[in-house]
Amino acid sequence: MPIYEYQCDACHHTFEQLVISKNDKPSDCPECGAKKVRRLMSCSRFVSTSGSGGGGCAPGVSSGFS
Repeated sequence: MPIYEYQCDACHHTFEQLVISKNDKPSDCPECGAKKVRRLMSCSRFVSTSGSGGGGCAPGVSSGFS
């Protein structure tokens, strides 16, 4: 089950939401209650069994485009 990152169009608050089904709609903004939110491009991180880490973003990078 993926966790998606969303940003509110009204207050620009970013939040994450666990998506259980393809039909799940993003919830309202938990900060201001606005209904218009958009999904952000997020980085993925994978951990290998060799312990080398890995991942899709440089350290300190948390989310996609603003």
